[in-house]
Amino acid sequence: MRIRTQLSVTLACVTLSLSGCDSGVNGRPTPSTTSFLTPSATATLDNPMPKTLPLIRLDCKPIDMTSIPASHTTIVESIALETRPANGFLRVADNLAIGWNGNVRYFAKTAIGSRDGAEWTLTVPTDLAGEIAIGWGSPAIPSMEVNSPTCTTPLKSAAGWSWWPGGIWAARPGCYELHATSKTGTQVVKLAVGQRC
Repeated sequence: MRIRTQLSVTLACVTLSLSGCDSGVNGRPTPSTTSFLTPSATATLDNPMPKTLPLIRLDCKPIDMTSIPASHTTIVESIALETRPANGFLRVADNLAIGWNGNVRYFAKTAIGSRDGAEWTLTVPTDLAGEIAIGWGSPAIPSMEVNSPTCTTPLKSAAGWSWWPGGIWAARPGCYELHATSKTGTQVVKLAVGQRC
């Protein structure tokens, strides 16, 4: 009976291998963590990220309209970015393992918030071209610059903030700078992608 149970678990794991199952403890399947990297992980790319990427503007379809969570910081009084993640860094998934398109290796999923009615620009520094890309929206498109939405009907939420899915694509884990600009000025923000800053 024990052999039959172990065989059933093994066959289930083979069937679910694309979902990241391993044999676990005592014959019980457990989720695989191989898609997520430790802070010391590095990558080698056969094909580097393109250095020329589109500039995008957020769409008018936010996924949520809530106040700013504790993990996020307000930048140039207009953008909310996750600068204080729970583990001290944004978790990154191996793009190739989870089926993301493109040549870039890692993706850190993190939402962006925009103050309703604010105008801003968030850019990747030119010296990081080919190293990282940013993108939010539905769908999120890797880009070198993201701009605030311009909607025919202005976004208005009770909390005064709207949110979009997306994140950061990176050639390797690192502490990356982004430049934010709004009417209030310019600010450099550091994001811990896969490792602490």
